[in-house]
Amino acid sequence: MRFGRATKITLACALGLGLAAVQGRALAADFGVSAKSGALNCSYSATLGTRYWYATGNTEKTLYDSTGDIRLSRLTYDDLDTHAGEVFGEITDDGIFAKGNAGLGWSLRGSLQDEDFPPVLPDYSSTKSDQDDGHVYYVTIDGGKYLIERPNVRLGVFAGYNWLRQQVHAYGCQQEAAFEICQPGDVPDGAKVISQENDWHSARIGMKADALIGDRILVSAEGAILPYVYLDGADSHHLRPDLAGSIPETGTGWGYQLEGMVNYRLNDSFTIGLGGRYWHMETDGNAHFENIAAGGTAQDEDWSVDMFGVTAQAAVTF
Repeated sequence: MRFGRATKITLACALGLGLAAVQGRALAADFGVSAKSGALNCSYSATLGTRYWYATGNTEKTLYDSTGDIRLSRLTYDDLDTHAGEVFGEITDDGIFAKGNAGLGWSLRGSLQDEDFPPVLPDYSSTKSDQDDGHVYYVTIDGGKYLIERPNVRLGVFAGYNWLRQQVHAYGCQQEAAFEICQPGDVPDGAKVISQENDWHSARIGMKADALIGDRILVSAEGAILPYVYLDGADSHHLRPDLAGSIPETGTGWGYQLEGMVNYRLNDSFTIGLGGRYWHMETDGNAHFENIAAGGTAQDEDWSVDMFGVTAQAAVTF
């Protein structure tokens, strides 16, 4: 039986995995595979897997007056312990690749610190609420090309898009400093006081690298700059009858996303891995009080979000 070049390369990849890299040039030559061919640069490959992400972090906004010069308030959702599951995949064909993931999760813990500053109040005020029943949803899509391909190493560049929706809910109100906004007993611990929903839309430009160590361990890393981030948010104050609904919020900014993974190959097709991930995005924009309050005007505000934690995954390569 005669094999074409593409069949030989696919066979070499399926057998492990890079005969030129793992078992020597002579054996690779027996299969008609060039020394450049390896586990990381098959002519075609497809990977599909599932991943768990345990993340913590915070999201914060600072509100200013309409001139942007006077800080009025700051809301910080912190210690947002999040458990997320996702599916991911990558297809590579002659050095061109497309990859992506989609996930959802629950933020079951956390807190809100709500600070107000003079002159909006006579004195500084700080209250604390518990965060519960939050959610995250996210999708990432990238396309790119491997610029360097060696039997055990490859380096590529990519561009793409990321969407993150974060929902948080604050319950109860305990006064922590000075001015008494929350009198004892006024707000039950189980009362929902504030909800926030933010959609973060980001353009991504980045690099990714893979390195095969021996014939079992694959180390992968990628980093992306987010040169353009757009925020579309809504702030709902449930105990504010003077507001006619959620406060629309918009902004633009930048960010970055980093992740790495160490995978262990159990057999020719199946791998498991552990890694880490860090996301940061920030924007400058406006809270649009003109849409929901009599005599309201747009006010300047800054938003940021940080999510970081550990990942675990299992994947099949075809």
